[in-house]
Amino acid sequence: MVFTRSVKRPAWRSGPHPLSWPRQTGLGELLDGDELSEAERIRVLAALRRANVMSCAHPPIIAATSRLLDRTHIESTGRPIRVADIGAGTGDLVRAIASWARRRKLPVEVVGIEMDPVAAGEARRLSTDSPEVVVEQVDFTEFRPCQPFDVITALHLLHHYDDRAAADLLRRMAEMARTGVVVSDLARSRLTYLEAWVLVRLMSRSAPFHHDACVSVARSFTAQELQELARRAGLPNALVKRVPGRRILLTAAGMAG
Repeated sequence: MVFTRSVKRPAWRSGPHPLSWPRQTGLGELLDGDELSEAERIRVLAALRRANVMSCAHPPIIAATSRLLDRTHIESTGRPIRVADIGAGTGDLVRAIASWARRRKLPVEVVGIEMDPVAAGEARRLSTDSPEVVVEQVDFTEFRPCQPFDVITALHLLHHYDDRAAADLLRRMAEMARTGVVVSDLARSRLTYLEAWVLVRLMSRSAPFHHDACVSVARSFTAQELQELARRAGLPNALVKRVPGRRILLTAAGMAG
């Protein structure tokens, strides 16, 4: 996926009404390009980890995963739970999932799939105390697992893609999951944008982080748009709801059987 990078302000900030603000897919995040040095990328990735923790990004995904994988289902399979996180970044979600399973004494294999070599390297470095976690540096569209996963998750991933590519990604996730998929992303609105603009400046001095956080909101979906995206992906029974942290959460059944 090739992104056009720009530091201009999203056009929808001056729109007449939030419902009329289109997705700004022409804006690109600096992390998706090659302008940042490795040190700068690591600083932005660290800021993103802090932002995810402070904004409670992980609990809704883990709660949805837990509902999909009730203990009866787990015990009936007689094997470890297999979870994949797409666009894993530096692995904060995969480690949170591994910790959740450890607390519940559930055997689990968690695979973080990340195409960026710097982020994948940081994920491996930070996950040395989580033996359940494996990090694969690969584009998900080229990933060929040896067997399906039980659940596939994604956090702040869909907004990196245009509508068609995002629908294709959802479909592929469902085709590779036995039980279901859980996807969370920012909910695009004026309030989300303003909160992001303020909070990232309180959290970090990193200008690339400030830029990417606001572009992420501009590229994100509304709940209605995400529901329509699921329909286009062939997931008509997907459930989309709002969750804390100005986010929307999608859960859908898997197709791998």
